[in-house]
Amino acid sequence: MGTLSTAIKEWLELEKKYDVKTGTYDRLVISYKLMLHYGIASIPMESVTASDVKGYLNSLVEAGYALSTIKKQYRLLTSFYAWAFDRGVITVNVTTGVKLPKEEKVQKHAREIVAYTMPQQKALLNTLHTLLSFWMRFKLVLFGSLC
Repeated sequence: MGTLSTAIKEWLELEKKYDVKTGTYDRLVISYKLMLHYGIASIPMESVTASDVKGYLNSLVEAGYALSTIKKQYRLLTSFYAWAFDRGVITVNVTTGVKLPKEEKVQKHAREIVAYTMPQQKALLNTLHTLLSFWMRFKLVLFGSLC
């Protein structure tokens, strides 16, 4: 079947494209495209080891990806290898026993919370009040009532 990237691309097009919801397929394609940036993609599919898979997941942690992204990559690989094993394409599912990195090992990016200042809040409320007043007058003129 060639490299892992070639094999997964064929699997996506032949097995997944018409068997899953469009949103699911699109998410799988995004996961596939991310994998292309890593060395695991160029390894022959049948030569990939559990250590390669674990190393790939660890490299995603080191690159700062969120746990949700790492889980999607994990599911892409485990689903593909389960399919290949079930179909007899491979004799051993190398993803069996590979675990996700522990949640506490995955960096959480701090999010900056930006709040409006008091003058900005007052300006926003004034604008909303003006728009609401305009809308109410518009409805009165148009419909003859506020309902």
